[in-house]
Formats: sequence, structure tokens, C-alpha cells
Amino acid sequence: MLYKYYSCETYNLEALANGYLWFSNPKKLNDPFDCNFDAYIESEHIDTLKDEYKQKLISQLNKLGICSFSQEQDNQHFWSLYAKNYSGFCLVFDKNIIDSRLGRLGIILGNTEYQTEVFDVITYFSQQQEKGADFKTAMERSLRTFAFSKNKKVWETENEVRALLAGIFIENPKLESAKVIFEGKGYKVHFKDFNALKQIILGHNMSSVNKELILNIVKHNYPDIKISKVELDYKNWELKIVDLIK
Repeated sequence: MLYKYYSCETYNLEALANGYLWFSNPKKLNDPFDCNFDAYIESEHIDTLKDEYKQKLISQLNKLGICSFSQEQDNQHFWSLYAKNYSGFCLVFDKNIIDSRLGRLGIILGNTEYQTEVFDVITYFSQQQEKGADFKTAMERSLRTFAFSKNKKVWETENEVRALLAGIFIENPKLESAKVIFEGKGYKVHFKDFNALKQIILGHNMSSVNKELILNIVKHNYPDIKISKVELDYKNWELKIVDLIK
């Protein structure tokens, strides 16, 4: 299973109601060093690239979309940070279904690779070409490595799984038919017809208003999924996920 944590902000409730995942532009991620092309624009290799390649590479990097998942449902850090001090919720997806259905759209699902050294996408792209890779192959390798690399010292404990949407991997007709919508700062990718959502877990600090709202959304849009909630095990400093009686 894959787990995605949400606060109860209006846009997150809208995403649940309408059944879509948000693929954020890398510049909007919470880690300023994560997939930030601006950090590598001063690479000594940037001026060695042909102007044509330089512009294509910059264009592709600026159009990336990333959606993050966790492999843990009881991570206290996630519940505190991403679900806003346990007042939010967590969606539980079947990993195999998500991987298969996103893959048909050219969206790549994979484990984040945690690095000890800075990954310079320009240098890497240049090196791939020096090794004889054509432009498209060098671009694909660079985008994959770029999107799935994170700082090991800071983020390794998150054990993150990512989905990457990149223009070079996709065919536009597929995305249009699947209602993948580009909105300038990211992409909406609808999952409602995937049948991949299996469970929703409610934080123990969720307000009664938000709880009622989410239960109503589930009732009308996802009647077959399991509804659970977080309970605190004070004796062992652990979280328990228990079924909620509808």
C-alpha cells in the first residue's frame, strides 16, 4: 500500500471529492533544494550545451510534476507535519493498481534515491551525451535521476515513493483522455476511476465539521472503501489505526 497524508485545507478536500492527485511543480516542494533547477543553472557545463539542447532541457525541467507517497500509515512525523498535527487524513492506495494505471499514462512510480552528494543535472546530462547517448536518452536519464534524488542526511527517514510526470515520457492524447490537467503550477491527475483508493484514515484531532464533511464525501464517492481513525497508545508511544464504525 501507499499512503498520502493531507491537511483539511479546502483544496485537499476538493481533491478528495473530485478524485485527483496533485503533481506539484518541483519549485513548489517543501524542500528548496529538492529538484530545484535554479540551483544548478550555474553549472560549468551549461555553456557547453548547444542552445537547442539547453532550452529543451530547461523547458522539460520547468514542466515536471511530482506527487509524493509514503510507505507508512503510522508515522508520527507525517501525521504531525503533513496532516497538520493529526487534524487531517491519510489516503491508502493499492500500490500495484496505482503503478499500473499511472504507467499507462507515462507517469513513472519509483522509490526516492537518497544521496550524500549534490546531484548536478546539467553535468549529468553533459556526461550522458559524452558517453554517446542521444539527446532523448540523455534527457530521460537526467530527468529520472534528477526527480528521484534527495538529501540523504535530511530526508532519508521518510522512505518516500514518488510519481513523476514529465513531458518527455508522455503522449498528450493519453493525458487528455485521462483528464490530466496542467494548471501552471502543477498537474491534476484523476484517480477516481482507478479503483485504487482502498481506505481513508482520519486523524484523532480532526474537527467534527471536517469529519462529517469527509464521511459525506466517502459515502457518495467512495462507498466501498474502509474508514479508519488514529488512536493514541500512550503506554507505548505508538499510533493505532482502528476501523471506524460507519
